[in-house]
Amino acid sequence: MKMLLDITLPHQPFNAAVKDGTAGSKLNRILEATKPEAVYFTEQHGQRGAILVVDLPDASKLPALVDTTYFGQSSSSLMINYRVANLDRMLEQLRKSGVKIEKVEDYAYGRFAWIMDPEGNRIELWEPKGK
Repeated sequence: MKMLLDITLPHQPFNAAVKDGTAGSKLNRILEATKPEAVYFTEQHGQRGAILVVDLPDASKLPALVDTTYFGQSSSSLMINYRVANLDRMLEQLRKSGVKIEKVEDYAYGRFAWIMDPEGNRIELWEPKGK
């Protein structure tokens, strides 16, 4: 199954990896594990990132590719990002359902909130600016 793997490289951890000399090995580990057909290094919303075109025969084979704290205490190496039309309304509904909101942050390009699902996977909610 062909898929796009969207990777965010958070500034602080990536800068630390560059300084301690491990950035190259971490990036190589991702490339060796996924064997991408193409790699596009990008800037997305002020963050370093990469888009990989990969062909994975089985989606359950998605390994933990990068050591990161960006996923919080998540049990997964991946994070689902949902775009929402009204973040405040969504958070209100989630709170009423007993979901703990980890944090909410505002940026020039939108508002974000993070929650954990019952299986321990971190989920990012994003209300784009001007929506």
